[in-house]
Amino acid sequence: THKLARHHGRGVLANLTSRVGWNRNSADFQRLPVHDAPLFVIAVAIRVSLDDLVDCVADGDVSNDPIADLVDEIHDTHHPLGTSLYYEDQRPAAKRRAREFWHARVPKFLGYFERLIGASGGPYLNGRRVCYADLSLFQIIEGLRYAFPNHMKRFERKVPNLIALHDKVALRPNIKAYLASERRIPFNDDGIFRHYPVLDR
Repeated sequence: THKLARHHGRGVLANLTSRVGWNRNSADFQRLPVHDAPLFVIAVAIRVSLDDLVDCVADGDVSNDPIADLVDEIHDTHHPLGTSLYYEDQRPAAKRRAREFWHARVPKFLGYFERLIGASGGPYLNGRRVCYADLSLFQIIEGLRYAFPNHMKRFERKVPNLIALHDKVALRPNIKAYLASERRIPFNDDGIFRHYPVLDR
């Protein structure tokens, strides 16, 4: 089961990296250890059972597609014109995209997950059973808090179920140990979640 979970995690990683323009055939990608990849795409490797994965993926309302789409849109807040340009070369477009992201896209996506958690009875997307999509949402909340602290401070009150999910995931023993370890890569200005103050006004 652990081997299958790691294999599935790398497949999800390949899918998401292709969506945001990374070269998944590069030597660096091929050498990437699963435990060093971003948590939202390899959460399956952190002691989540294969049965939980099947439950989440099999549910038509709880698939990885909306998560992948949200990650794609987060990336576009700082690189709306393309990955071949530096952020400084597309700053005006990034400001427009970030405004639109918080006005329309965040309420749509996070509101969707908020409703799913409520409909399931909580505290997770699948009710009382955690799945890798829950770990993905944990990482997204963490990343949005880093990239957009001001916006998130104002918005979090609108998605209490999602914030409660985040807090519950953070307390899981294996996640807690991972977050305290050296394997946890700090957010930085080279990842998907990037903090530019001008985009967080």
